[in-house]
Amino acid sequence: MPPKQTAAHKRLFEDLYGTDVFDEQRFAAGYQKFVTAVFEYFKGRPKDLLVMNVSAGDGWEKLCPFLGKPIPGVPFPKANVTQILWMNIDDVRGGGRGGRP
Repeated sequence: MPPKQTAAHKRLFEDLYGTDVFDEQRFAAGYQKFVTAVFEYFKGRPKDLLVMNVSAGDGWEKLCPFLGKPIPGVPFPKANVTQILWMNIDDVRGGGRGGRP
């Protein structure tokens, strides 16, 4: 893993979970706290929050209408984007328009 990514993950884990060492209970509690805060923030504004289940098959067909964007002609990413080095982020974000959504 690149050093910057390692530092970013460490910081994220420390901010969310209070540790950068895996602890199942702390990670589960931190995740639940985050999800609860997101739903609380968007309470009363359901059209401003899109909840997707990529594992269950949600993809471009759900995401693009929410964003008001056309469905791209590339498959929806099914893996950690940091591991897909061949993917051009401009194709995902804006259909090849210089990264502008």
